[in-house]
Amino acid sequence: MFNYIKAEMYRLTHKKGTYIYYGILALIFTAIVLYLNAEVKGFGDTYYSIFTLIIPLVTSFFIGIHVFIGIVMNDLTAKTLPNVLSTSLSRVQFLLGKLIVAFVSIVLVHLVFGFLFIGLGIFVQGGVDGQAGTDIVTAIEVAGVNILGVVGFMLLASIVAYFFQKSSLALVAYIVLSLGIIDGILSQARGLSKYILYVYDHLLGTYLNTASSSALKGALEVNQVVPLVIYLAVATIVAILVLTRIEIKEGE
Repeated sequence: MFNYIKAEMYRLTHKKGTYIYYGILALIFTAIVLYLNAEVKGFGDTYYSIFTLIIPLVTSFFIGIHVFIGIVMNDLTAKTLPNVLSTSLSRVQFLLGKLIVAFVSIVLVHLVFGFLFIGLGIFVQGGVDGQAGTDIVTAIEVAGVNILGVVGFMLLASIVAYFFQKSSLALVAYIVLSLGIIDGILSQARGLSKYILYVYDHLLGTYLNTASSSALKGALEVNQVVPLVIYLAVATIVAILVLTRIEIKEGE
C-alpha cells in the first residue's frame, strides 16, 4: 500500500495542470484582495473577519473537487480500476491508500493557501497587530473543520463512484453533497415531518455547519468535531464494503 501511495502522490504532484489550476485560484484571490484594498477604505481592518468566513468555504470546494477528480474519478475516466485491483493490492488497501492520498493532498494545498491568506493579511494591514494572532487561529480552526468536511464528502461520493462505476455520476454526487444542495432541500422541508427533521439533523453538512459556525466564533468544541470523525469512519467502512462486494466492470 505504501508503494501505491507514493505512486499516487508522484502522479498528482507531477501534473502541470495541477499547478496551473491552483496558480489561477491563487492569482484570482490575490487580485480580489488587492482590488478591495485599493478601493475600499479600511479594508485591512476587516480583512480577516470577511475572508475567514469566505475563503475556507470557497477553497475547500475548489480544492475538494480537483482532488476528487484527480484521485477517485481518474481510475474511472482512465478505465484503470480493473487493472489496479488485479494487482497484489487488496481493495481495502486501495481505498485506504486513496483516502490517505486525498487527505495529504487537501492538507498540503490548504497550507499553501493558508500562507497566502496570512501573507496578504499582513500586507493589507501593514504588519501584524495584536488581533491578527487570534484571527489566524480562527482561520486555522475553520480550515481544519472544512478539511474534515471535504474528506467526508469525497468518501460519500466515492461510495457512489464505486457502486455505479460511472465517473459523471460520481462528479454530480460530489458537487451536490459539497454544495449542500440536499441539506438546503431538507432544511426547507424539515418542518413537514419528524423523520425529515431527523435525517436533516444527522447530515454531514449539518454537523459541518455547526462546527464551522462555532469555529468562526472561536468557540469550537471537541464534541462538535467528534460527529465529523465518526462520519468519516462510517463512510470509510461503507465504501470498503461496497468496493469489496461489487463486481468491477471491464472498460467502465
